[in-house]
Parts: sequence; C-alpha cells; structure tokens
Amino acid sequence: TWRVLLMRGTLSLLAGRFEEAEELIAEAYHRGRGSTGRAAYRYRMIQEAELRHLRGGYEELEPDLRALAEEAPAVWGTSLTHMLAITGRHEEAQARLDQWAAADFGGPVDDMGALPRLARCAEICRALGDTERAAVLYDRLLPYADTWLVHAGGVCTGTVRARLGILAAAMGRLEEAAAHLDKAYHAHC
Repeated sequence: TWRVLLMRGTLSLLAGRFEEAEELIAEAYHRGRGSTGRAAYRYRMIQEAELRHLRGGYEELEPDLRALAEEAPAVWGTSLTHMLAITGRHEEAQARLDQWAAADFGGPVDDMGALPRLARCAEICRALGDTERAAVLYDRLLPYADTWLVHAGGVCTGTVRARLGILAAAMGRLEEAAAHLDKAYHAHC
C-alpha cells in the first residue's frame, strides 16, 4: 500500500496536482512508517522537497534537509544546497557547490542517484549564475540528454534535457538552450 501511495504521489506531482500530492505524501508516510521505518521518512522528504520546490515553502524543510545531509551527504547534500540556492542563501550554497565540484560532482555516473544529483547541481548553477560549473555539468550530462530523472523511485523530475537547456541558458548559449528546452517540452507532454 505504501509503494502504491508513493507512486500516486509522484504522478500527482508530475501532473501539477499539488494539493492531491500533499495528501498522498502524508498518507504514504503514515502507512509506511510502521513497516518501513526510516525509509518512509526519506521518501517523504524526497517528495516533500520537490513539492515545496515547485509550489513554495522549500525553506521550511531546512532543518530536515540539514539533518539528512549530515547523515548522508552524498545523497542529500545537493538537496540542501538546492534549497539554499533557490531561497537566496547564495554564499552558503556556493561554498557547498564548490565542495561538490572539488569532488568531481560525486564521481562517475554509476548509480541511480548520480544523474538526479548532477541535475540538481545544474539547477544550483543556474540559481547562482555559476557559468564555469555550468559548462562542466553540461558536458557531464549531455550523454544522458533523453534520460528521465527519477530520485530513488520516489519522484520523477523530467528529463536531463531540460537541465541541459537550463545550463545552456546560464552560459548564454540561447539557441542551444531553446533547442534543448523545446525537445524537453515535447518529451514531457
């Protein structure tokens, strides 16, 4: 039942039905926490972070995101950094992005979490105006342009191509950005 509710919440997020998504996220957490323990909380946070990013209130998750990033920096560090960048805390977000860049943005794309983390870094670069890092991420993400981003099976956030459009725009390559975003739009519809 918990997994079904998670997937229904994901579909509601994709469709932009945010009130329905919020209800499903809460219900999935309520049903799952007894049988899955901490996993239910983590999945709730994945979905809740995307919901808050899309409709507002992202900063309200800061205490939870900080605790999760402390517990598992490779998994949650980009979520915290994304929240900081989106909510205007650019100095701390830039320092965290610099750390990710120094660690080659988490290394090779060899697990199911690597692409979503790189995609979040792309969004962080856009928010911070970091064109140097945008170029590095663009090259890393380009081979995966038509891959769909799925965060731990809990949230789908569209294609990598949309992030390529964001990165190209951040670098001032507007025709390239438009081409990527047009292809992303058609894939998402």
